[in-house]
Amino acid sequence: MSLATLLILPLLSIHQLLLPTLAYLHPTLRSPFQDLAVYGLCPKTTFHSSPHTPPTPNIVRWNDAACSSGSILASFNGPSVPHPGPSIFTASGELVWHSNEYGVAMNLRLQTYNNGPVLTFWAGEKAATSGKGSYYILNERYELVRKVDVVGGELFGDLHEFITTPEDTAILTVYNTTIADLSGMGLARGKESWVTDSLFQEIDLESGELLFQWSALDDFDPKETYMGQPLSGFAEDSGFDSFHINSVDKHPGSGDYLVSSRHTHTLSLISGEDGEVLWVLGGAGNDFEDLSLEAEGGSAIEFRWQHDARFVDAALLPIKLREYGDEEEGVYYVSLFDNQKAGPLHRDAEQSRGLILRLDTRDEASMTAEVVQSFTSTYGTLAGSQGSVQILPPSPSL
Repeated sequence: MSLATLLILPLLSIHQLLLPTLAYLHPTLRSPFQDLAVYGLCPKTTFHSSPHTPPTPNIVRWNDAACSSGSILASFNGPSVPHPGPSIFTASGELVWHSNEYGVAMNLRLQTYNNGPVLTFWAGEKAATSGKGSYYILNERYELVRKVDVVGGELFGDLHEFITTPEDTAILTVYNTTIADLSGMGLARGKESWVTDSLFQEIDLESGELLFQWSALDDFDPKETYMGQPLSGFAEDSGFDSFHINSVDKHPGSGDYLVSSRHTHTLSLISGEDGEVLWVLGGAGNDFEDLSLEAEGGSAIEFRWQHDARFVDAALLPIKLREYGDEEEGVYYVSLFDNQKAGPLHRDAEQSRGLILRLDTRDEASMTAEVVQSFTSTYGTLAGSQGSVQILPPSPSL
């Protein structure tokens, strides 16, 4: 027996025998042991009545008053998941529903369509950091009521965004490889280089009619990007992704669209009437004065690689956070997940954060942005990809 084997066998015995036994005797140890892969790369739940083996959630912290109700929606995929697809769990982690008939799925949500609750998600082929697929709407019996596709030629639905509106329309994102001028970006890129344009569409769910479309290339110069992609732009299958749209939200009052661009570090308000960029928060073209630059919650405009920018109803915020008064025309509350990380070629912060911002645009000459609240993970998580912030209604028991 080799020396390496003599060293490895005791470690395996501890990892696979001793630690699971300790967790069985002391269940509070199961959560940290799961992070150590004691139960495998992806611990699974098995059933006698079903072949599905969805991942077992790892509940890190529990509060009986705040966490006992509601459901958790999740979409699992990746090489460690044998049955990828959308899933619903109880708040305590028990499986309610799972489907693998759609293949790789993402962005599972509870939304409204035809005045009733529906489940929506994207399913298709993941292509690096975007996707090519369709969107699905399921009723309360988990039956497919509508499959939604992007309008136009050879375009495909992207995995980042699909939201329904009270008018029974849908807003979705599209990644489209096309030609643009990158001659000012060096690395021998020319006037006819390959780029990945970011688009979003709003379509009528009943008729499939295209109601609105916006293209980032129409308003944002690729030179404004912060993303380093030295090998992209030279071939159709490796377009330079200068913008990278990852969320769109529609304001319930004005009908304007809030667009998050990961690679330009910006949130932009797009006119719902003519597609004009009304203002830009963050990035190279920032229009706001930062009132929170030295505050404890951090800067309101120096977010980077962010995701999931949403309008927030001021009524959902705790009273102590509504000291400014109710939302009025020209004043916006916005939430986002500030990743602060993109990869080894970029400067990272110590951890990611969730943000709630207040944006005052009533005076176009002196628009201001400030942090209302900042959230950080218990573990100081630094997420290089994806992430979200969800503002929940106050619990009646708290």
